[in-house]
Amino acid sequence: MKRGALLGALALTAAGCGGSSEGGPDESSNAAPVKGSKGGKVTFLAAADVDYLDPGQTYYTVAYATNRPLYSFKPDDAETPVPDLAEAAPEISPDNKTITVKLRSGVRFSPPVNREVTAADVKYAFERAFTRNVPSGYATSYFADIVGAPDGPGDFKSISGIKAPDDRTLVLELDKPTAVTVAAALVMPITIPVPKEYAQPFDAKNPSTYDQYTVFTGPYMVRNDAEGRVVGRDPGKSIEIVRNPNWDPATDFRPAYLDEITIQEGNDDLTVASRRTLSGEGLMCCDSGQPPISILRRALTSAEDQLGRVASGGSRWIALNMRKKPFDNINVRKAVIAAFDREALLLTRGGREVGPIAQHYIPPGVPGFEESGGERGFAEDFDFMRNPKGDANLVREYMLKARAEGVPVAADGRYTGPGDLLTVATNADPGLQTATVAQGQLQERASGSTSARCPRTRSTRASASCRARVT
Repeated sequence: MKRGALLGALALTAAGCGGSSEGGPDESSNAAPVKGSKGGKVTFLAAADVDYLDPGQTYYTVAYATNRPLYSFKPDDAETPVPDLAEAAPEISPDNKTITVKLRSGVRFSPPVNREVTAADVKYAFERAFTRNVPSGYATSYFADIVGAPDGPGDFKSISGIKAPDDRTLVLELDKPTAVTVAAALVMPITIPVPKEYAQPFDAKNPSTYDQYTVFTGPYMVRNDAEGRVVGRDPGKSIEIVRNPNWDPATDFRPAYLDEITIQEGNDDLTVASRRTLSGEGLMCCDSGQPPISILRRALTSAEDQLGRVASGGSRWIALNMRKKPFDNINVRKAVIAAFDREALLLTRGGREVGPIAQHYIPPGVPGFEESGGERGFAEDFDFMRNPKGDANLVREYMLKARAEGVPVAADGRYTGPGDLLTVATNADPGLQTATVAQGQLQERASGSTSARCPRTRSTRASASCRARVT
């Protein structure tokens, strides 16, 4: 990659206001590039490390670049899964209790295993994820209806409801008619094949050490040595991803243009990482959020070809602690939402370029978004969400309702109770700027004397606590 580093805003999120810390709609921006030339190297400036390389324990990480679950999503379609390790859509029995998946041929494990993947490898991947040595975070949530599935982590056991009658056929038998739901979960990393004869000695340890010896089935692999030990990962510092020599492009929808990818970790200062990316070569960022506004504006106006945006599937929310007065009263919470200028909050993240205001819990690109009202969402049903710039009259109306329920509120709608309102946020932009604007709005809405202080913290990874005194 020559001049013109690529700025990848991979987690652009919209500012919202509500009683939840995560969730809600996110932006639906221009899709990732779909054309490219083969070859080259890129360094991705990441904020933090991945969780695991082991597909039985991971929940996200680099699994979908280095491995192949039964089904995956293409970058430009987050709604419709496509066959990946599978060769076609799952077959569901009329009674909705049996799922049959046919595997494609030609998919091979990376060195040192080297052989072709079979259905027995997927069966073992499921079974190991139910053990205490390989504790999957979701096996019992999505796949508890498989006949014989353990209730929780324990010793390894063969699960009778998972069958591999031949090398190309996987059958899941369920004790409830939930095949449609279970089939939808076959995109999860738990379906990534694991070779039993290779992994079982590692899985015999508690915890399993397979994470340090993982083999791969995708176009890429984390660099390893002749014995299979992963030597391309330095936890907390870097991950070196190289081509899998056993990958056959004829079996895969991924173009896999790059020859090498280096994930350089610890780049949690978005300002530094994004500025470095725009001015460098062969660089990408940022996994922890969109760049600061000034750099985003620069990219949009003078380096738009360096900016790629994809929906992150999440939202930024300002959470209210419902166990603290006066937020234990629902009318006070409605008044707070009605009071906030959510357009101003969104501007701290880059404005409409990074997505809409969150109006409900389902992000754009995820099934159910349009059915839930699209970008308007709950605004059609709840008056306190209707005006994104705030509604002072509605605030007073809800505060007076709270007064009728015993909350200390004056006749003009002012909150008269004592106490500190403590806000906690990151101490780095853009999060700090969002928190500052939010705190200012709380102070503005709370009539009376106010004072605020926001002490600095020593580490950019620490949280900053801002305290507003309302009397």
